[in-house]
Amino acid sequence: MKRPLPVAALVALALSAAACTVSPTAATVRYGSQETTISQSQLLGDLDTIAGASPAQLSAAACMLELQGATAPAIQGAGEGTVTQDLAKFQLNNLIFNQLVHMRLAQTGHAVTADDVGAAQSDLLAQLSPGSSPCGLQGSQLEAKVPSGFLHREVVALAEQEKLIAVLGGVDLSPAGLATYYQAHPTEFQQVCLSAIVVNTQAQAAQIRQQITSGATSFEAAAASSSIDTQSAANGGQLGCTPVAQVQNQVVLSALNGLNIGDISQPVSEPNTVTGQGEVWILLKLDSKPTTPISEAEPQIRQELLSAHAGPYNTEMTRVASLAHVTVSPQYGAWSTATGVVSPVPPPARELLDPFADIPPSTGSGIGTGTGTGSGAATGG
Repeated sequence: MKRPLPVAALVALALSAAACTVSPTAATVRYGSQETTISQSQLLGDLDTIAGASPAQLSAAACMLELQGATAPAIQGAGEGTVTQDLAKFQLNNLIFNQLVHMRLAQTGHAVTADDVGAAQSDLLAQLSPGSSPCGLQGSQLEAKVPSGFLHREVVALAEQEKLIAVLGGVDLSPAGLATYYQAHPTEFQQVCLSAIVVNTQAQAAQIRQQITSGATSFEAAAASSSIDTQSAANGGQLGCTPVAQVQNQVVLSALNGLNIGDISQPVSEPNTVTGQGEVWILLKLDSKPTTPISEAEPQIRQELLSAHAGPYNTEMTRVASLAHVTVSPQYGAWSTATGVVSPVPPPARELLDPFADIPPSTGSGIGTGTGTGSGAATGG
């Protein structure tokens, strides 16, 4: 299940927990009888880790966030090894929001278990395995690129949100509850496994189809020798398997209509997305229509059940945020129940020191003797 609230997407690459500390406080969060502090050392530790992460790690983390429906702000600050004010606000917002979820869950008398965390790990992996990925990585390959601390925090935060949604909505996520849903919605777990041959003209597609149906060649051999889709051609045209419910391409759906397993479609055309000009012609073969086993379908079932109750959860967390008492250190901004952390407002320009006030006008460089008459005596610098 994708994160119900955008601010819930984490960007920290280090694992840390909110706790009492001698470090100055970045924020204090109080909800009902519960109160906790987020220390500056915790926040700065997260930001330092982000600033020191490799480009590949940052790219993987950003890709993970994008696949979850969230986008982190710019990371690199003006100076070497620094981060932006927007990133600091973003991360502090996340830490506060996660505390509110944790507190609301505790108020219900529930807490996440090891099984909940394990299920959230599977759910996250499913989120990271779409039809396409902005970074060319997905699933376990993407997870392997992300620092373990970032991944662990993502999983724990997701587990607490899923637990709270289930508690508030009365969602049965037990094995029996998942099995009941699976048995009641069989078509949701039907897959379609396809192979394709892509060529430039209708005549060529028709000729290849005739050769295959006459037995002169096999679909796999024709794909390997003739298909301009080099990736699938290397696998005999195989495209893999996709849940039927996720097939949105109307051309594909039309071509598959009425086909039995092993049948080959008539040639169908699509715009050429590679060159942006003209069209390509496609032959599709229906390889199989397996049913996803329940052991593999559980993340999908959990997502269906939890997504159905995301609305009430969002409403509840908006209410929690409005009732919570959050105090943010002025250096990081202020707290708004509507938008979260608000960046600090810089002082007016008239109150800033003039960096050129003491530079001798004759040279235009160097440090003067203090005889300049600029606005360097401002009181608010």
